[in-house]
Amino acid sequence: MPSQLTLLRETFTPHSISGRLLIADQFECYTLEDAYREIKIPGQTCIPYGRYELAIMWSNRFKRTMPYLLYVPNFRGVMIHNGNTDQNTDGCILVGQQPGPDRINMSIAALDILYPKVMALIESQHTFINVLKG
Repeated sequence: MPSQLTLLRETFTPHSISGRLLIADQFECYTLEDAYREIKIPGQTCIPYGRYELAIMWSNRFKRTMPYLLYVPNFRGVMIHNGNTDQNTDGCILVGQQPGPDRINMSIAALDILYPKVMALIESQHTFINVLKG
């Protein structure tokens, strides 16, 4: 069975969605995404619920390799990366160690812990993330 990451979307506001990221059903870190919208507004809308394959690819924005979600309908370049508010994402998933209202803190620290785990999974087998309502 392919290894799974699970993003549980839990708190919805007009600006963002806060949640938790699990690896093999174990809590890894908190997440923050753009708000949910029925009709996509570029740069202001989270990705659809679903199951997406992960890959490690070069990011021109971050000047390093990053985890990318593949084949997300109507989105391109969806990554898991650091950032603090919905202003730091254009549909990507932000990670952090401390949640807050419409924000996430200690984001670089969370990514530094998460990245090698995701990289090891992807190098060993097809790895997917399930995006679910928590």
